[in-house]
Amino acid sequence: MVRTLKTLSDEESARLRNLAAAIESERPEIDARLQRMRAAAAQTTFSGQLRRAIHAVHQQEMFLPTLLERANVSWDVLEPFLLGDSPLPGEVIDRLVDALQLELHAKAEPEFRSNQS
Repeated sequence: MVRTLKTLSDEESARLRNLAAAIESERPEIDARLQRMRAAAAQTTFSGQLRRAIHAVHQQEMFLPTLLERANVSWDVLEPFLLGDSPLPGEVIDRLVDALQLELHAKAEPEFRSNQS
C-alpha cells in the first residue's frame, strides 16, 4: 500500500468540514435506529429469534443483499421488521426461514379445543 500526502486547498478543507458536520448531524438518528434494532432483536419471541438470525447472517458467510435476493424480499419490507416497527407477512417469513436454512421446532405439542359439546 502506497500512501500519498496531499495538502488540501481551502475549498477542499471546507468541503471536508461540511461533510463531517453533515455526518455528525445524522449520528443521533442512526444511534436511535440501532438502539431500536437491538431492542427488537432482543425480544424473546419468534420474531426476535428471526431478527437475530438475520443480524447474524454475516457469520453464515452470506451478506444481507444476498439474503434479500434469495428470499425475494426488499429492504423496504425488511427494515421496518428489523426496527420492530411492523410484522412480516407469513410468506415473507417462510422465504427468510428457507433462505437462512433455519429449522422451526415446537416447544410443545399444540392443544386443540374440540367444538363438540
